[in-house]
Parts: sequence; structure tokens; C-alpha cells
Amino acid sequence: MEGQKGLWNDDVITAKRIPRDKVKVKKLLSRGAFGEVYSGMFNGQQVAVKMLIPATRSSIQHVNDFLAEAKMTATMEHPHIVRCIGVAWDSLSDLCVVLEFMDGGDLRALLDKYHTSKHQVGLISRKRRSLFTFATRSRTFTPSHHR
Repeated sequence: MEGQKGLWNDDVITAKRIPRDKVKVKKLLSRGAFGEVYSGMFNGQQVAVKMLIPATRSSIQHVNDFLAEAKMTATMEHPHIVRCIGVAWDSLSDLCVVLEFMDGGDLRALLDKYHTSKHQVGLISRKRRSLFTFATRSRTFTPSHHR
């Protein structure tokens, strides 16, 4: 990180910085192509901890992309979007974004659960409509908020 400019010194990122030693990473919840999400604890509160996978932590481009996403997340406030609690790091290898914990997982996991369970069709349709409304309200907020 030494010598890095840009997002490392960004006002939003530095304002959201929290002590890394206060973030306790627990159980892996999900893994994507570039990142992982863990359950964790911060100041006695259950949180989600998002980190780059080990293979991408040494790539400055991946780290900068991750920080750009963290900055965007940190500036969004909406009832249908999880709240960013903070960004923590001591080094590139332990950079993480601490988010409000959403019990039940993300929207994809919830839709998969309803798809594989034996709920009545009417209930699924109502739930899907509700989830779709929730997701579109969040989604329409996001692009208009970041211009």
C-alpha cells in the first residue's frame, strides 16, 4: 500500500476506516470470482465481512476495484440496501468491507431457497413479486445516486 494514491487516501474511504483488529472474521458465507463474504463481529454486532479472495489480493487492479466498490457502498443510504459499517485494513492481505448483516443471505440465495422448497405457487408468486419490488426499488436508487 505504500506509495499508493487515489482511493487509499480518498475522504470517503478514510472517513469509513475502522480498526482491523476489531473485525472478527468467522464463517464463510459465499464466494464469487474475486471476493468472499464471511459472517463476523464488529463491536459486539453481527456483521458481514467482504474480502478479496487470496489469489486476487496481490493485484493492484483488483484491490483498487474493490476499494471503488467499497466507496460506492459507503456512500449509499437507502432502506433497501445493506449499510456499510466501515472499511478496515492493516495491509493488502487483510483489506475488508464490513457490512450490516442481512439474516437469510442475499437475494439470489433467497430466490434459490424458494425455488427448491415446496411452497404453494401462489405464495411463491407473492413472495417473488415482493422481492422483485424490493430489488427494483434498491436498483433504481443506486444508479441515480452515483452520477
